[in-house]
Amino acid sequence: MYIFGCLPFLLIVFGLFVAAFVINTVLRVINGTGAGAVYLWESFRNLFRKEKKEVINPFNGESNFDNIRQSDDISYSPTVQRPKRYEPSDGEIIEFEEI
Repeated sequence: MYIFGCLPFLLIVFGLFVAAFVINTVLRVINGTGAGAVYLWESFRNLFRKEKKEVINPFNGESNFDNIRQSDDISYSPTVQRPKRYEPSDGEIIEFEEI
């Protein structure tokens, strides 16, 4: 007889767990659909852009910049930095003392 007294409470608790699971699943589907739509739209726009924008695939986490094919036209020339010329008027030497 005591089980019938707790039955409404158990049904409410079970219903809350089921509702939380259903809401979580629906939100994950909506979030995944939105992220996929943004990924597809930005990937499509990259076909026509001069400077490509980085787009992260929401399904596997890879970036569209991960596997960029290098063109044969690109050549590398290392930058050369000129040595600094010191002049007598550059300043004076300051000696620091520990306190």
